[in-house]
Amino acid sequence: MTRLSTMILGLGLALAPFQSNLLAQAGVSALASVGSTYNLGTATFGAGAVQYTIVITMAYAQNLKPNQYIAPSQLTANFTSFVSSYPNAGDPPEAILQSAVNSFSTMYPQFSVVTLEAVAGTVTATGTLTGFQAVITATAGNLSIPGLPTGMSEAMRKALKAAPAQK
Repeated sequence: MTRLSTMILGLGLALAPFQSNLLAQAGVSALASVGSTYNLGTATFGAGAVQYTIVITMAYAQNLKPNQYIAPSQLTANFTSFVSSYPNAGDPPEAILQSAVNSFSTMYPQFSVVTLEAVAGTVTATGTLTGFQAVITATAGNLSIPGLPTGMSEAMRKALKAAPAQK
């Protein structure tokens, strides 16, 4: 299992009790999505001119039409555009990635959650990372619960307050 899939699995398991409690209180009986992960190629960031391999992972909302799924080539073109239009190329890679992931989230409301991961080092054919330098992860989303108004309602505040603490 790769680091990225382990992280996503861990996040899903950690949020499961919170989500089920919150969704039950909101009157939602099921939550489903489909996810995709693609390699967007490489990008060079920062004053140190470090080259990163860029991976995008997105969870789509449910019940989409086939034309609402985004082709990897389009995602790559979007990423290149977002990074090239970033106002200060000398900023830390975290700032650039956060800007790009926010742009993806805004451009594609069908993404419940979108994550960009930048890996500096060499990934072998077996998925092993050698020459490790850094892994940077930036996430944004458009998660909504059907039936709830936009913004945090009083019921949502109560549900969040009542949710058991995660350990």
